[in-house]
Amino acid sequence: MSARNDIPTEDVNPENMRKAGERYFVAANSMEKWIMNEHNKYVQLAKEIFGPVTGR
Repeated sequence: MSARNDIPTEDVNPENMRKAGERYFVAANSMEKWIMNEHNKYVQLAKEIFGPVTGR
């Protein structure tokens, strides 16, 4: 499976190909994965801290 349909994949190592059902991150680095996984926790924390100030 390729993100592009116009690129042949016959010569690509199957280990390097996208797998169906997997979640991929831009640049696939660990920091971006951490941000995506922890984002909601920190948004909630910011709302608790700044909510009284902003009235939200």
